[in-house]
Amino acid sequence: MKLIKLRRYTGIFIGCMAISACQSDDESSQAPLDMYVPFSVTALPMPNDGYGYDDDFTISLPGEGDITGVDRENFYRSSDTVYAALDGWGLCTEPMQIPIASLNSNERYPLNPNTLADNVVLIKEDGTPVETNISSTSENIQIECTATLTEDSTYFLLVNDHVETSDGTQLQADPAFTELQNPDIVPATLTEQEQLVQAQIQAAKAAAGTSISGEIVYAAQFTTQSTYAILDSIIENNQSATLGDLTPVDTEGRNYDTYTATLTLPYYLPFQGGTPEPLNNKEACLIDEFDPIGACPDLYRWMRPKDNKSEHLTKKNSLPASTELTINVDIYAPKDWGYRKLPVVQFIHGVTANKGTASLMAKDYTDQDNLVVAIDMPYHGERILLDDEGNEIGAEINKADFINISSPLTLRGNLNQAVSDNLSLRNALINAPWANETNTHLIGHSLGGIVAVMVSEMSQTPSAALRTNDLSYKTVNFVVPGQGLVNLVLTSDLLGPETEESVKKSPDIQRGIAETVIPDLCDSTNSNEECIVALRTFSEGSIDNANMIAELEDEIYSLILPSFKHGVQTSVDSADPANFTSRQVANKQPTLLIEAVGTCGETCEVGEYMPDYVVPNSSPDNILTGTDPLITALQLDDIRDSTQGGSGEQGTIRGVIRATVGGHGTYLFAYEGPMDETGAPGTSDLGKVRTATETQQISVSSMIFSDGDEIEIDDHTNIESEITQ
Repeated sequence: MKLIKLRRYTGIFIGCMAISACQSDDESSQAPLDMYVPFSVTALPMPNDGYGYDDDFTISLPGEGDITGVDRENFYRSSDTVYAALDGWGLCTEPMQIPIASLNSNERYPLNPNTLADNVVLIKEDGTPVETNISSTSENIQIECTATLTEDSTYFLLVNDHVETSDGTQLQADPAFTELQNPDIVPATLTEQEQLVQAQIQAAKAAAGTSISGEIVYAAQFTTQSTYAILDSIIENNQSATLGDLTPVDTEGRNYDTYTATLTLPYYLPFQGGTPEPLNNKEACLIDEFDPIGACPDLYRWMRPKDNKSEHLTKKNSLPASTELTINVDIYAPKDWGYRKLPVVQFIHGVTANKGTASLMAKDYTDQDNLVVAIDMPYHGERILLDDEGNEIGAEINKADFINISSPLTLRGNLNQAVSDNLSLRNALINAPWANETNTHLIGHSLGGIVAVMVSEMSQTPSAALRTNDLSYKTVNFVVPGQGLVNLVLTSDLLGPETEESVKKSPDIQRGIAETVIPDLCDSTNSNEECIVALRTFSEGSIDNANMIAELEDEIYSLILPSFKHGVQTSVDSADPANFTSRQVANKQPTLLIEAVGTCGETCEVGEYMPDYVVPNSSPDNILTGTDPLITALQLDDIRDSTQGGSGEQGTIRGVIRATVGGHGTYLFAYEGPMDETGAPGTSDLGKVRTATETQQISVSSMIFSDGDEIEIDDHTNIESEITQ
């Protein structure tokens, strides 16, 4: 994981421990301190268009043109510099931060929160203010958007000197910022970049006009990336997808018949698995915990443009290179079906699951003369790949093979491929003689719900004339989805601790610690394996050693987390449901969403049902993380009883059911009971949870059978039936 150069940070932490001099937010000197916004044209706060853009329309970062080969790949793989592979900045899915510091001191005063409103502003290019929540620490000002920004659009950030520290001292401008605004400065004395930044600051001030008073101490222009371009190009290219003939599968004793068919589709990811055969021109791929990227580089590479593999995907060059791939489709059909043309329910499974999960909900539909179809996502089920020695690479073995935060562009590609595959299936169903292509419905659960939101969005276009085939769905049904994927994973009760530990134990961090703590055993001449094994031996030598290593891991993780989250989330903004809701809202797509809210109050007690343990409904540090902000973005109505009609197209339903009994997986089967003494969902009272599974499945099936006109709630005790205060 190429996150940051770590050795100097581990040295700083060890020094802090030795002299107990590291300062927190609530520590400060008694004397007033002058605080300012650090500013340098060569290291601008991000986001900032002052960096400029390269010929391939990607953000231009310092040093990018000086590196080649593996170092260049690592540059684009790093969460600090991945921006150079994007055609714009993030859409505020992750809050923006403006750094602050003290003049002539390492100490800092926290800012007075009462002075932030109206003095830190985010505005559109026309000067319209963007609704935000502003907060601060002693190190930065945080701008949290209440809705994601518009793609491919220009915005301005401004801060004035009415912002004060807790002792009443006004925030100041960096002398470099002030000098750049000197009206007497001769333009010819400025570099090209300085002139660019100067013009953008002036544009920000002009756009703000009188909406912000006082002396401006920081201003920046930034342009958001294009989020739809890649998937729009992919979906149009996927018209080549085709289904093969149906092959019966032996399902004796079941209440439905099962078939399989091949689906041939475009595959845009660079990694296709290892081979025991001679490698020829293919790079080696081996699973190696000490050097995972170096040992299997293709697993950590990303989609590249069809017409120029050395450039990045942008709005001007948005179609990735592809190869042809054939995967299997499971089809569940009524007994003695006879290949009649029937309505189709397309199911998308969750992380670590597979297409076989559809068997847990198929019977409701086959009993009513519907077909259910499902495919495996990349790195799941039959699509688990192998390294050159036959070791398995897949999400069921290691979630990180799909949720690949070690390479943000790879994670973006994995999500885009999952969306692409399911819309390839939708495309191929149009020509399947056994499928009613005008009566197709969508269900997604967990990660499948997350992907399904984007599948629903990309099945539609702003104009019907822009799409050759009609890929729309009669109804879409999202079970426990969420948005803001990076913070979602990190704040998940289940996934968060796993992810944090994987970052702390990553080879880069472990080697950085080893080079600092045991420099006689780990230097530039030693391999990762030698360094990390030596560090493990050192840690096992005493409790003090182990505690020191653990403390260093915690400190480094805290240090890198903000920039890590920003870099990874900005990379996946073009593959995050947070930025894929506008078309389905505009088209009033009939929609049902199920959220697992539990029965807890502000805290959970033993015996109460917990809110979603996997996909958080909300996050205390980002209002755009989780299921709740997705519900808001989709503009769904509350459903608290059996319902007929709603705010959707032609009076259909667009709503959300908040499930109180069970948990994240209850739609498929009952395994999450009330919270036990461990603080996690237990296994008691599963009989009641089974009734909740029935309630959720009936609500979805009634939505589908009525084409979005009706939802049946069979047991009100399993859902939130009145507004909670």
